[in-house]
Amino acid sequence: MIDPVKPEIAKLAEMIGSFSVVPFVGAGCSKDQLQGYDWSGITNATAGELGITSWTDPTDVAEEFVKRFGREKLYEFLQPKLSITDFDDSKGEAHLALLAMNFPYIYTTNVDNVFEICHEKYGRQLTNVTALNDLHGIIPGKTVLYKYHGSIDTFDSIVWTKSDYERRLNDEQFFLNVRLRSELLSKTLLFIGYGLGDAHITELLASMQRLYSDGMRKSIVVALGDVSKFRARVADAGLAVDIIAPQELFPVLEPHVALGRFLSETSAEVQRLHVNSSLADLFKKAKPSPSRVLTDYELKLLESKLTEVTLDEAINMARASLDRAVIPHDFYDRVVTYSCGLFTRAHAEACDYNNLGGFLGNLHLRPDSKILIWAYSCSLFVKDDVDWSKDFLLMSDLPDVAGAKSVIACEASKVLLALGKPLNGRFADWVAGPLQIDKDDLAALPPEVQPSINSQFATIFIGSQRDNPLLIQRPRFSAFKRLNKTEMLNQMLSNLPKHIHKPFEG
Repeated sequence: MIDPVKPEIAKLAEMIGSFSVVPFVGAGCSKDQLQGYDWSGITNATAGELGITSWTDPTDVAEEFVKRFGREKLYEFLQPKLSITDFDDSKGEAHLALLAMNFPYIYTTNVDNVFEICHEKYGRQLTNVTALNDLHGIIPGKTVLYKYHGSIDTFDSIVWTKSDYERRLNDEQFFLNVRLRSELLSKTLLFIGYGLGDAHITELLASMQRLYSDGMRKSIVVALGDVSKFRARVADAGLAVDIIAPQELFPVLEPHVALGRFLSETSAEVQRLHVNSSLADLFKKAKPSPSRVLTDYELKLLESKLTEVTLDEAINMARASLDRAVIPHDFYDRVVTYSCGLFTRAHAEACDYNNLGGFLGNLHLRPDSKILIWAYSCSLFVKDDVDWSKDFLLMSDLPDVAGAKSVIACEASKVLLALGKPLNGRFADWVAGPLQIDKDDLAALPPEVQPSINSQFATIFIGSQRDNPLLIQRPRFSAFKRLNKTEMLNQMLSNLPKHIHKPFEG
Protein backbone atom coordinates (compact mmCIF):
# COMPACT_ATOMS: atom_id res chain seq x y z
CA MET A 1 0.00 0.00 0.00
CA ILE A 2 1.34 3.44 -0.97
CA ASP A 3 1.68 5.89 1.93
CA PRO A 4 -0.48 8.99 1.56
CA VAL A 5 1.28 12.22 0.68
CA LYS A 6 2.22 14.24 3.76
CA PRO A 7 0.09 17.41 4.09
CA GLU A 8 3.23 19.59 4.19
CA ILE A 9 4.44 18.05 0.93
CA ALA A 10 1.03 18.32 -0.75
CA LYS A 11 0.72 22.00 0.17
CA LEU A 12 4.26 22.83 -0.96
CA ALA A 13 3.84 20.92 -4.24
CA GLU A 14 0.66 22.84 -4.99
CA MET A 15 2.49 26.14 -4.41
CA ILE A 16 5.38 25.04 -6.65
CA GLY A 17 2.92 23.95 -9.33
CA SER A 18 1.34 27.41 -9.31
CA PHE A 19 4.77 29.03 -9.85
CA SER A 20 4.63 30.90 -6.55
CA VAL A 21 7.80 29.40 -5.04
CA VAL A 22 11.44 30.37 -5.62
CA PRO A 23 14.10 28.00 -4.21
CA PHE A 24 17.08 29.42 -2.32
CA VAL A 25 19.70 26.69 -1.99
CA GLY A 26 22.43 26.47 0.63
CA ALA A 27 25.61 24.47 1.15
CA GLY A 28 23.80 21.59 2.85
CA CYS A 29 22.59 20.41 -0.56
CA SER A 30 26.08 20.25 -2.10
CA LYS A 31 27.92 18.80 0.89
CA ASP A 32 27.96 15.16 -0.24
CA GLN A 33 29.00 16.03 -3.80
CA LEU A 34 31.90 18.08 -2.39
CA GLN A 35 33.20 15.36 -0.06
CA GLY A 36 31.80 17.07 3.04
CA TYR A 37 33.03 20.55 2.17
CA ASP A 38 30.03 22.61 3.16
CA TRP A 39 30.49 25.95 4.94
CA SER A 40 31.49 24.22 8.17
CA GLY A 41 33.79 21.72 6.44
CA ILE A 42 35.59 24.45 4.49
CA THR A 43 36.00 26.53 7.64
CA ASN A 44 37.50 23.57 9.50
CA ALA A 45 39.94 22.92 6.66
CA THR A 46 40.89 26.62 6.48
CA ALA A 47 41.43 26.77 10.24
CA GLY A 48 43.63 23.68 9.99
CA GLU A 49 45.87 25.46 7.47
CA LEU A 50 46.14 28.38 9.89
CA GLY A 51 46.62 26.28 13.03
CA ILE A 52 43.48 27.81 14.58
CA THR A 53 41.43 25.64 16.91
CA SER A 54 38.60 27.98 17.90
CA TRP A 55 36.69 30.90 16.35
CA THR A 56 33.46 32.81 16.71
CA ASP A 57 32.64 33.70 13.12
CA PRO A 58 33.69 31.49 10.16
CA THR A 59 34.27 34.60 8.04
CA ASP A 60 37.00 35.64 10.53
CA VAL A 61 38.89 32.45 9.63
CA ALA A 62 38.70 33.23 5.91
CA GLU A 63 39.76 36.83 6.60
CA GLU A 64 42.82 35.65 8.52
CA PHE A 65 43.76 33.29 5.68
CA VAL A 66 43.78 36.20 3.20
CA LYS A 67 45.85 38.34 5.59
CA ARG A 68 48.51 35.64 5.89
CA PHE A 69 48.61 34.20 2.37
CA GLY A 70 46.75 36.60 0.07
CA ARG A 71 43.51 36.31 -1.87
CA GLU A 72 45.04 34.37 -4.74
CA LYS A 73 46.13 31.63 -2.35
CA LEU A 74 42.59 31.52 -0.95
CA TYR A 75 41.34 30.80 -4.47
CA GLU A 76 43.92 28.06 -4.93
CA PHE A 77 42.82 26.59 -1.61
CA LEU A 78 39.07 26.72 -2.31
CA GLN A 79 38.98 25.83 -6.00
CA PRO A 80 39.58 22.05 -5.74
CA LYS A 81 37.26 21.77 -2.74
CA LEU A 82 34.36 23.60 -4.39
CA SER A 83 34.59 22.17 -7.90
CA ILE A 84 33.53 18.84 -9.31
CA THR A 85 34.00 17.34 -12.76
CA ASP A 86 31.39 14.57 -12.46
CA PHE A 87 27.96 14.67 -10.84
CA ASP A 88 27.29 11.65 -8.59
CA ASP A 89 23.59 10.78 -8.82
CA SER A 90 23.69 8.78 -5.60
CA LYS A 91 24.72 11.93 -3.70
CA GLY A 92 22.63 14.42 -5.62
CA GLU A 93 19.01 13.92 -4.59
CA ALA A 94 18.50 17.62 -3.83
CA HIS A 95 19.85 18.83 -7.17
CA LEU A 96 18.03 16.11 -9.11
CA ALA A 97 14.74 16.94 -7.38
CA LEU A 98 15.17 20.64 -8.15
CA LEU A 99 16.01 19.74 -11.75
CA ALA A 100 12.88 17.59 -12.03
CA MET A 101 10.66 20.36 -10.64
CA ASN A 102 11.87 22.57 -13.49
CA PHE A 103 12.09 25.86 -11.60
CA PRO A 104 12.61 28.77 -14.03
CA TYR A 105 15.14 30.32 -11.65
CA ILE A 106 17.03 29.39 -8.50
CA TYR A 107 18.93 31.46 -5.96
CA THR A 108 21.94 30.12 -4.09
CA THR A 109 24.69 31.37 -1.82
CA ASN A 110 26.83 28.41 -2.90
CA VAL A 111 29.86 29.28 -4.99
CA ASP A 112 30.49 25.67 -6.06
CA ASN A 113 29.76 24.36 -9.57
CA VAL A 114 27.50 21.44 -8.60
CA PHE A 115 24.37 22.91 -10.21
CA GLU A 116 26.27 23.57 -13.42
CA ILE A 117 27.65 20.03 -13.70
CA CYS A 118 24.26 18.51 -12.83
CA HIS A 119 22.51 20.49 -15.57
CA GLU A 120 25.27 19.73 -18.04
CA LYS A 121 25.03 15.99 -17.34
CA TYR A 122 21.32 15.95 -18.16
CA GLY A 123 21.45 18.32 -21.12
CA ARG A 124 19.58 21.12 -19.41
CA GLN A 125 20.56 24.68 -20.24
CA LEU A 126 21.55 26.96 -17.38
CA THR A 127 22.42 30.66 -17.23
CA ASN A 128 24.65 31.78 -14.36
CA VAL A 129 24.16 35.29 -12.98
CA THR A 130 26.86 36.67 -10.70
CA ALA A 131 27.27 40.17 -12.16
CA LEU A 132 24.85 42.77 -13.47
CA ASN A 133 25.90 42.25 -17.09
CA ASP A 134 24.98 38.56 -16.82
CA LEU A 135 21.31 39.60 -16.82
CA HIS A 136 21.71 40.53 -20.50
CA GLY A 137 22.37 36.88 -21.34
CA ILE A 138 19.13 35.49 -19.89
CA ILE A 139 17.23 33.51 -22.52
CA PRO A 140 13.57 32.46 -22.05
CA GLY A 141 13.34 28.72 -21.41
CA LYS A 142 16.78 28.50 -19.82
CA THR A 143 16.97 27.99 -16.06
CA VAL A 144 18.61 30.99 -14.39
CA LEU A 145 20.91 30.40 -11.40
CA TYR A 146 21.41 33.55 -9.35
CA LYS A 147 24.68 32.96 -7.47
CA TYR A 148 24.29 35.39 -4.59
CA HIS A 149 27.86 35.06 -3.33
CA GLY A 150 29.56 34.59 -6.67
CA SER A 151 30.99 31.59 -8.46
CA ILE A 152 34.18 29.57 -8.10
CA ASP A 153 34.62 30.01 -11.87
CA THR A 154 34.91 33.80 -11.48
CA PHE A 155 36.88 34.17 -8.27
CA ASP A 156 36.65 37.97 -8.09
CA SER A 157 32.90 37.61 -7.63
CA ILE A 158 33.15 35.47 -4.47
CA VAL A 159 31.86 36.76 -1.14
CA TRP A 160 33.85 34.73 1.36
CA THR A 161 35.75 36.74 3.95
CA LYS A 162 34.46 38.99 6.71
CA SER A 163 35.30 42.13 4.73
CA ASP A 164 33.52 40.65 1.67
CA TYR A 165 30.38 40.15 3.74
CA GLU A 166 30.53 43.61 5.30
CA ARG A 167 30.97 45.21 1.90
CA ARG A 168 27.99 43.32 0.49
CA LEU A 169 25.80 44.03 3.54
CA ASN A 170 26.52 47.74 3.23
CA ASP A 171 25.67 47.75 -0.48
CA GLU A 172 21.89 48.00 -0.20
CA GLN A 173 21.54 48.65 -3.93
CA PHE A 174 23.46 45.54 -5.01
CA PHE A 175 21.45 44.31 -7.99
CA LEU A 176 20.71 40.85 -6.53
CA ASN A 177 19.46 42.48 -3.32
CA VAL A 178 17.04 44.53 -5.39
CA ARG A 179 15.95 41.49 -7.39
CA LEU A 180 15.51 39.34 -4.31
CA ARG A 181 13.40 42.02 -2.62
CA SER A 182 11.00 41.94 -5.54
CA GLU A 183 10.80 38.14 -5.27
CA LEU A 184 9.99 38.39 -1.56
CA LEU A 185 7.03 40.64 -2.31
CA SER A 186 5.44 38.31 -4.86
CA LYS A 187 6.80 34.82 -4.19
CA THR A 188 7.50 32.44 -1.35
CA LEU A 189 11.21 31.77 -0.91
CA LEU A 190 11.98 28.13 -0.14
CA PHE A 191 15.28 27.83 1.73
CA ILE A 192 16.88 24.40 1.34
CA GLY A 193 20.22 23.35 2.84
CA TYR A 194 20.55 26.24 5.30
CA GLY A 195 21.13 26.37 9.02
CA LEU A 196 20.33 30.11 9.08
CA GLY A 197 23.94 30.78 9.92
CA ASP A 198 24.35 33.15 6.97
CA ALA A 199 24.13 36.67 8.47
CA HIS A 200 23.59 38.16 5.03
CA ILE A 201 20.41 36.17 4.41
CA THR A 202 18.96 36.56 7.90
CA GLU A 203 19.58 40.31 7.83
CA LEU A 204 17.97 40.62 4.40
CA LEU A 205 14.88 38.70 5.56
CA ALA A 206 14.68 40.72 8.77
CA SER A 207 14.97 44.05 6.93
CA MET A 208 12.28 43.02 4.45
CA GLN A 209 9.95 42.10 7.30
CA ARG A 210 10.49 45.52 8.81
CA LEU A 211 9.86 47.33 5.52
CA TYR A 212 6.97 45.22 4.21
CA SER A 213 5.39 43.65 7.26
CA ASP A 214 1.92 43.59 5.68
CA GLY A 215 2.78 42.68 2.10
CA MET A 216 5.65 40.22 2.24
CA ARG A 217 4.89 36.55 1.76
CA LYS A 218 6.18 34.13 4.38
CA SER A 219 9.30 32.23 3.46
CA ILE A 220 9.63 28.49 4.08
CA VAL A 221 12.78 27.01 5.57
CA VAL A 222 13.54 23.30 5.27
CA ALA A 223 15.28 22.67 8.58
CA LEU A 224 18.48 20.65 8.81
CA GLY A 225 20.14 19.28 11.93
CA ASP A 226 18.73 19.90 15.41
CA VAL A 227 15.21 21.19 14.73
CA SER A 228 14.67 22.61 18.24
CA LYS A 229 17.86 24.67 17.98
CA PHE A 230 16.86 25.70 14.49
CA ARG A 231 13.50 27.01 15.74
CA ALA A 232 15.28 28.83 18.55
CA ARG A 233 17.59 30.57 16.05
CA VAL A 234 14.59 31.60 13.98
CA ALA A 235 12.91 33.05 17.07
CA ASP A 236 16.08 34.86 18.16
CA ALA A 237 16.43 36.39 14.70
CA GLY A 238 12.80 37.54 14.84
CA LEU A 239 12.02 35.90 11.52
CA ALA A 240 8.43 35.12 10.56
CA VAL A 241 9.01 31.96 8.51
CA ASP A 242 7.36 28.58 8.21
CA ILE A 243 9.55 25.61 9.06
CA ILE A 244 9.40 22.16 7.49
CA ALA A 245 11.51 19.52 9.24
CA PRO A 246 12.03 16.39 7.06
CA GLN A 247 13.31 14.43 10.06
CA GLU A 248 9.97 15.05 11.78
CA LEU A 249 8.06 13.94 8.69
CA PHE A 250 10.19 10.77 8.42
CA PRO A 251 11.42 10.14 11.98
CA VAL A 252 12.87 6.68 11.27
CA LEU A 253 15.36 8.09 8.76
CA GLU A 254 18.68 9.81 9.26
CA PRO A 255 18.36 13.60 8.79
CA HIS A 256 20.17 13.76 5.42
CA VAL A 257 18.20 10.75 4.15
CA ALA A 258 14.97 12.38 5.34
CA LEU A 259 15.86 15.54 3.40
CA GLY A 260 16.43 13.48 0.25
CA ARG A 261 13.11 11.67 0.66
CA PHE A 262 11.28 14.94 1.35
CA LEU A 263 12.62 16.53 -1.84
CA SER A 264 12.03 13.38 -3.88
CA GLU A 265 8.40 13.05 -2.74
CA THR A 266 7.81 16.77 -3.29
CA SER A 267 9.17 16.43 -6.82
CA ALA A 268 6.96 13.40 -7.51
CA GLU A 269 3.88 15.24 -6.21
CA VAL A 270 4.66 18.28 -8.37
CA GLN A 271 4.94 15.99 -11.39
CA ARG A 272 1.67 14.24 -10.52
CA LEU A 273 -0.16 17.56 -10.22
CA HIS A 274 1.35 18.66 -13.52
CA VAL A 275 0.20 15.47 -15.29
CA ASN A 276 -3.31 15.80 -13.84
CA SER A 277 -3.51 19.46 -14.83
CA SER A 278 -2.28 18.75 -18.35
CA LEU A 279 -4.81 15.95 -18.82
CA ALA A 280 -7.62 18.09 -17.43
CA ASP A 281 -6.69 20.96 -19.77
CA LEU A 282 -6.56 18.52 -22.68
CA PHE A 283 -10.23 17.63 -22.20
CA LYS A 284 -11.61 21.02 -21.25
CA LYS A 285 -14.22 22.38 -23.59
CA ALA A 286 -12.91 25.89 -23.10
CA LYS A 287 -10.57 26.93 -25.86
CA PRO A 288 -7.00 27.86 -24.97
CA SER A 289 -6.24 31.54 -24.51
CA PRO A 290 -5.46 32.90 -27.97
CA SER A 291 -2.78 35.45 -28.55
CA ARG A 292 -4.40 37.90 -30.93
CA VAL A 293 -7.70 39.47 -32.06
CA LEU A 294 -8.94 39.33 -35.66
CA THR A 295 -9.32 42.81 -37.17
CA ASP A 296 -11.74 44.02 -39.82
CA TYR A 297 -8.79 44.86 -42.06
CA GLU A 298 -7.44 41.29 -41.92
CA LEU A 299 -10.85 39.77 -42.59
CA LYS A 300 -11.47 42.05 -45.58
CA LEU A 301 -8.07 41.06 -46.99
CA LEU A 302 -8.93 37.35 -46.63
CA GLU A 303 -12.31 37.86 -48.27
CA SER A 304 -10.80 39.77 -51.19
CA LYS A 305 -8.12 37.12 -51.81
CA LEU A 306 -10.37 34.06 -51.48
CA THR A 307 -10.66 33.53 -55.24
CA GLU A 308 -7.53 35.42 -56.38
CA VAL A 309 -4.88 32.98 -55.09
CA THR A 310 -4.49 29.21 -55.22
CA LEU A 311 -6.49 27.23 -52.70
CA ASP A 312 -3.40 26.17 -50.74
CA GLU A 313 -2.27 29.81 -50.60
CA ALA A 314 -5.75 30.84 -49.41
CA ILE A 315 -5.65 28.19 -46.67
CA ASN A 316 -2.22 29.37 -45.49
CA MET A 317 -3.43 32.99 -45.45
CA ALA A 318 -6.49 31.94 -43.45
CA ARG A 319 -4.40 30.08 -40.89
CA ALA A 320 -1.99 33.01 -40.53
CA SER A 321 -4.89 35.31 -39.58
CA LEU A 322 -7.41 33.01 -37.91
CA ASP A 323 -5.51 30.20 -36.12
CA ARG A 324 -6.35 30.51 -32.39
CA ALA A 325 -7.40 34.13 -32.87
CA VAL A 326 -10.14 35.84 -30.88
CA ILE A 327 -12.93 36.47 -33.38
CA PRO A 328 -15.22 39.40 -32.47
CA HIS A 329 -18.88 38.34 -32.39
CA ASP A 330 -19.84 40.84 -35.10
CA PHE A 331 -17.48 39.00 -37.49
CA TYR A 332 -18.89 35.49 -36.88
CA ASP A 333 -21.21 35.39 -39.91
CA ARG A 334 -18.49 36.70 -42.24
CA VAL A 335 -15.96 34.16 -40.95
CA VAL A 336 -18.47 31.33 -41.41
CA THR A 337 -19.23 32.46 -44.97
CA TYR A 338 -15.52 32.80 -45.75
CA SER A 339 -14.67 29.38 -44.26
CA CYS A 340 -17.47 27.67 -46.19
CA GLY A 341 -16.04 29.32 -49.31
CA LEU A 342 -12.70 27.59 -48.70
CA PHE A 343 -14.37 24.18 -48.42
CA THR A 344 -16.52 24.87 -51.50
CA ARG A 345 -13.35 25.53 -53.50
CA ALA A 346 -11.94 22.25 -52.16
CA HIS A 347 -14.73 20.41 -53.99
CA ALA A 348 -13.39 21.66 -57.30
CA GLU A 349 -9.64 21.86 -56.59
CA ALA A 350 -7.03 19.62 -55.02
CA CYS A 351 -5.31 20.90 -51.86
CA ASP A 352 -3.60 19.78 -48.66
CA TYR A 353 -6.67 18.42 -46.85
CA ASN A 354 -4.94 18.01 -43.52
CA ASN A 355 -3.87 21.66 -43.67
CA LEU A 356 -7.50 22.55 -44.33
CA GLY A 357 -8.52 20.38 -41.38
CA GLY A 358 -5.89 22.11 -39.24
CA PHE A 359 -7.47 25.43 -40.15
CA LEU A 360 -10.84 24.15 -38.95
CA GLY A 361 -9.41 22.72 -35.72
CA ASN A 362 -7.77 26.03 -34.81
CA LEU A 363 -10.80 28.17 -35.70
CA HIS A 364 -12.26 29.32 -32.40
CA LEU A 365 -15.97 29.90 -32.94
CA ARG A 366 -18.95 28.87 -30.85
CA PRO A 367 -20.10 25.32 -31.72
CA ASP A 368 -23.44 26.56 -33.06
CA SER A 369 -21.56 28.81 -35.48
CA LYS A 370 -19.25 25.99 -36.59
CA ILE A 371 -22.04 23.53 -37.46
CA LEU A 372 -22.23 24.73 -41.06
CA ILE A 373 -18.42 24.77 -41.45
CA TRP A 374 -18.20 21.23 -40.07
CA ALA A 375 -20.88 20.24 -42.57
CA TYR A 376 -18.88 21.68 -45.49
CA SER A 377 -15.78 19.88 -44.17
CA CYS A 378 -17.55 16.52 -43.98
CA SER A 379 -19.10 17.00 -47.42
CA LEU A 380 -15.60 16.56 -48.89
CA PHE A 381 -15.76 12.82 -48.22
CA VAL A 382 -17.59 12.37 -51.52
CA LYS A 383 -14.31 13.19 -53.32
CA ASP A 384 -12.27 10.30 -54.70
CA ASP A 385 -8.99 11.85 -53.54
CA VAL A 386 -10.13 12.26 -49.90
CA ASP A 387 -9.48 9.33 -47.57
CA TRP A 388 -10.94 9.74 -44.09
CA SER A 389 -8.27 7.47 -42.58
CA LYS A 390 -5.48 9.58 -44.11
CA ASP A 391 -7.03 13.06 -44.18
CA PHE A 392 -8.39 12.57 -40.67
CA LEU A 393 -7.99 16.24 -39.64
CA LEU A 394 -11.08 17.05 -41.69
CA MET A 395 -13.15 15.38 -38.96
CA SER A 396 -10.86 15.42 -35.91
CA ASP A 397 -12.52 18.57 -34.55
CA LEU A 398 -16.09 17.22 -34.63
CA PRO A 399 -17.90 17.77 -31.31
CA ASP A 400 -18.04 14.83 -28.92
CA VAL A 401 -21.70 15.37 -28.00
CA ALA A 402 -24.41 12.76 -28.54
CA GLY A 403 -26.47 13.60 -31.60
CA ALA A 404 -24.18 16.39 -32.87
CA LYS A 405 -22.63 14.26 -35.60
CA SER A 406 -26.08 13.30 -36.87
CA VAL A 407 -26.97 16.98 -37.26
CA ILE A 408 -23.66 17.68 -39.03
CA ALA A 409 -24.21 14.74 -41.42
CA CYS A 410 -27.66 16.11 -42.28
CA GLU A 411 -26.28 19.58 -42.96
CA ALA A 412 -23.44 18.07 -45.03
CA SER A 413 -26.00 16.21 -47.17
CA LYS A 414 -27.84 19.49 -47.81
CA VAL A 415 -24.55 21.06 -48.91
CA LEU A 416 -23.97 18.20 -51.34
CA LEU A 417 -27.48 18.44 -52.75
CA ALA A 418 -26.95 22.17 -53.32
CA LEU A 419 -23.68 21.41 -55.13
CA GLY A 420 -25.30 18.64 -57.20
CA LYS A 421 -23.16 15.90 -55.63
CA PRO A 422 -24.40 12.33 -55.04
CA LEU A 423 -25.31 11.19 -51.53
CA ASN A 424 -25.71 7.43 -51.74
CA GLY A 425 -22.15 6.49 -52.68
CA ARG A 426 -18.98 7.50 -50.83
CA PHE A 427 -20.86 9.90 -48.58
CA ALA A 428 -23.33 7.23 -47.42
CA ASP A 429 -20.40 4.87 -46.81
CA TRP A 430 -18.74 7.50 -44.62
CA VAL A 431 -21.91 8.29 -42.62
CA ALA A 432 -22.57 4.59 -42.03
CA GLY A 433 -18.97 3.83 -41.11
CA PRO A 434 -16.30 6.27 -39.86
CA LEU A 435 -18.86 8.75 -38.45
CA GLN A 436 -19.76 6.07 -35.86
CA ILE A 437 -23.36 6.99 -35.07
CA ASP A 438 -26.38 4.80 -34.35
CA LYS A 439 -29.91 4.78 -32.96
CA ASP A 440 -28.78 6.22 -29.63
CA ASP A 441 -27.54 9.38 -31.35
CA LEU A 442 -31.00 10.06 -32.74
CA ALA A 443 -32.60 9.40 -29.34
CA ALA A 444 -30.27 11.98 -27.76
CA LEU A 445 -31.68 14.78 -29.92
CA PRO A 446 -34.73 16.87 -28.93
CA PRO A 447 -37.97 15.13 -30.03
CA GLU A 448 -39.01 18.06 -32.23
CA VAL A 449 -35.94 17.71 -34.50
CA GLN A 450 -35.88 13.92 -34.75
CA PRO A 451 -38.39 13.68 -37.65
CA SER A 452 -36.40 16.05 -39.89
CA ILE A 453 -33.15 14.19 -39.09
CA ASN A 454 -34.82 10.86 -39.88
CA SER A 455 -36.15 12.21 -43.15
CA GLN A 456 -32.78 13.54 -44.28
CA PHE A 457 -31.02 10.29 -43.37
CA ALA A 458 -33.58 8.36 -45.42
CA THR A 459 -32.62 10.56 -48.38
CA ILE A 460 -28.92 9.80 -47.85
CA PHE A 461 -29.45 6.04 -47.93
CA ILE A 462 -31.93 5.79 -50.83
CA GLY A 463 -30.28 3.38 -53.25
CA SER A 464 -27.27 2.85 -51.00
CA GLN A 465 -25.88 -0.58 -50.22
CA ARG A 466 -25.32 0.58 -46.64
CA ASP A 467 -27.89 0.43 -43.84
CA ASN A 468 -29.14 3.63 -42.25
CA PRO A 469 -27.16 3.77 -38.94
CA LEU A 470 -29.96 5.62 -37.15
CA LEU A 471 -32.07 2.46 -37.47
CA ILE A 472 -29.35 0.27 -35.95
CA GLN A 473 -28.53 -0.39 -32.31
CA ARG A 474 -24.82 -1.12 -32.31
CA PRO A 475 -23.68 -3.79 -29.81
CA ARG A 476 -21.80 -2.38 -26.84
CA PHE A 477 -18.89 -4.69 -26.08
CA SER A 478 -17.18 -3.83 -22.81
CA ALA A 479 -13.77 -3.86 -24.46
CA PHE A 480 -14.96 -1.37 -27.08
CA LYS A 481 -17.25 0.81 -25.01
CA ARG A 482 -17.41 4.35 -26.35
CA LEU A 483 -16.33 6.66 -23.55
CA ASN A 484 -17.29 10.25 -23.05
CA LYS A 485 -14.55 12.74 -22.19
CA THR A 486 -15.02 12.48 -18.43
CA GLU A 487 -14.89 8.68 -18.53
CA MET A 488 -11.84 8.79 -20.77
CA LEU A 489 -10.04 11.20 -18.41
CA ASN A 490 -10.83 9.04 -15.37
CA GLN A 491 -9.63 5.91 -17.19
CA MET A 492 -6.36 7.60 -18.18
CA LEU A 493 -5.78 8.84 -14.63
CA SER A 494 -6.43 5.39 -13.19
CA ASN A 495 -3.80 3.92 -15.53
CA LEU A 496 -1.04 6.37 -14.61
CA PRO A 497 2.07 4.69 -13.18
CA LYS A 498 2.41 4.83 -9.41
CA HIS A 499 5.94 6.20 -9.86
CA ILE A 500 6.21 9.32 -12.00
CA HIS A 501 9.54 9.24 -13.84
CA LYS A 502 11.68 12.32 -13.65
CA PRO A 503 12.39 13.94 -17.04
CA PHE A 504 15.95 12.68 -17.09
CA GLU A 505 15.20 9.08 -16.08
CA GLY A 506 15.42 6.37 -18.68
